[in-house]
Amino acid sequence: MFNFGHNLYTLYFLSTLAFTMASVAPAGLNVDPTDPEVQACVEFGIESFNFHSQTQKLHTVSKFHSVRKEPIGGGQYVIDVEVIGSSDSTNNQVFRCQFVIVTAPWKNQQRILIKSSCNPVS
Repeated sequence: MFNFGHNLYTLYFLSTLAFTMASVAPAGLNVDPTDPEVQACVEFGIESFNFHSQTQKLHTVSKFHSVRKEPIGGGQYVIDVEVIGSSDSTNNQVFRCQFVIVTAPWKNQQRILIKSSCNPVS
């Protein structure tokens, strides 16, 4: 015999559980900026920034604010850094950049730039 009350409770419980699990984002972990994979990801992000930059200067990282690794793909790195032009000029503008890069080890350690935003630091 079909027990509607019991099945309705089970359906409600499972749907609430599914909603809760879907709405909780993975916490991510702080990662050491000197980690070789982080360094490779930063170089990848800076290369993109230099390519799309409106100036002729090449930029380098001057300060790490944070590096987090999310358990997505081979690893999704959220990197918050300051970059500065590498010319000898004294009026080098500093930018604060956030790069989101996913590694894909199944593609021979290929990196994919998901998001990049850089704004001048005043």
